Amino acid sequence: MMKKITTIYIAILILTAVLLSSCQPQPVPGEGTDTKDQPAATVVIKTEKPTATVVPTETTEPTETIDPMQKNLDQAEEVVRSYFDAVSNGDSDQAAEYLSRFSLMVFEMTRDDAVSALQTQKVEGISWSALEVNNVEAFDDQSILISVAYVSTQPVAEAEGEDEASESSTPVQAVWVVRLENNEWLLNWNNLIDFKTMSAGADTVNGVTVLPTQILRYTDRIELVMLVQNRNNESVVFGQSNETLGTFYFGEKAVVAEKTQWVLNALRSSPGRVLEVKGLYEAYPDRIEIRKWNNYNVDPWYNFLLN
Repeated sequence: MMKKITTIYIAILILTAVLLSSCQPQPVPGEGTDTKDQPAATVVIKTEKPTATVVPTETTEPTETIDPMQKNLDQAEEVVRSYFDAVSNGDSDQAAEYLSRFSLMVFEMTRDDAVSALQTQKVEGISWSALEVNNVEAFDDQSILISVAYVSTQPVAEAEGEDEASESSTPVQAVWVVRLENNEWLLNWNNLIDFKTMSAGADTVNGVTVLPTQILRYTDRIELVMLVQNRNNESVVFGQSNETLGTFYFGEKAVVAEKTQWVLNALRSSPGRVLEVKGLYEAYPDRIEIRKWNNYNVDPWYNFLLN
């Protein structure tokens, strides 16, 4: 029994010694231990580099600002140049396509009539060349005026004894009108700007009735068209040397009409009598006086309000 107790005691001592040895502190480099011959520990810290995120930026192309008015002026000039080229090349059909329906209506023409007129000019040997566009400006919301210069050449009749026909070249300066029609710029025939239908009514003096019917504005003149009826049994002459046949009034400004003479046959009507003033006018005349004696302080025969 004693032997068995001794064995157990020895085993306990051995176990205690083992436990005490495992609890001893381990040497720490740098604290009383020589680390000269020991390899240094390399600590590697792995860090992730931040990656730049490319954010797409929306780039817009610089847009050119186009002035609507300048665009209209450029288009009007292009129409003039195209029309001139077509006439110069003798292409009457193409030239007529650039004419406004408005102006053809005013002159009671069809597009075929315009083609015929242009073709007649071509057959007569009249040609255009050397176009210059000198000025392009808006007249109103619907009309653009274009100042042009060109050379018109036409044949000259052969003189007796000459072997070859010659040509005559004439410089031409004009103001053409391009009109906005159904969102398209087209050239007005015969330099017409616009017109008004008259509602002034008729007036009869000494057997002669005058009825203003229409007033037309061109780039170089204003025309008043009238129906004149001579109800007398003898002819009557208007526009004699001692009278002023017509005076247009633009506000307080009086402009004498171009001198002309009307011979009115007895018991006849003349539907196309015209009085005109030269020049380009921004406004229509307010009224007109017709047939005023120069040597007498008397009222004119006719006084019409033109509105």
